[in-house]
Amino acid sequence: MKTDVQRLLPRSLQAVVIAVLLVFALTPVLYMLFASVNDDLGVAGGEFFPSGFNPGNYVRIWDTVELGDGLLNSVVVAGSVAVVSALVSVATAYVLVRFAFFGRGLILRGCWRCRASPAR
Repeated sequence: MKTDVQRLLPRSLQAVVIAVLLVFALTPVLYMLFASVNDDLGVAGGEFFPSGFNPGNYVRIWDTVELGDGLLNSVVVAGSVAVVSALVSVATAYVLVRFAFFGRGLILRGCWRCRASPAR
């Protein structure tokens, strides 16, 4: 039989805290979603719920702004950052595992008093 670890909060209070955090996290997302289908006057007036449903805003954004170029730039930049980060991470991991040097234990374990062990 498993025993629960001692909790800081009871389950009911934990559920309330999670619900409050979800409301704080999802309210801006819902506002952006509702504002995207609301008409311009409703958004300017600060309405949370849309007064009218206008999905034509999604079509209009492609016609009025160079959105495709911006999205392509974002994909190129994010993709290149991901590839470079992966290459640097793999190279760093190889050096940390393969070679012994001063500070290796500090980097691997986050320990100030660790000594580098000899390479395998």
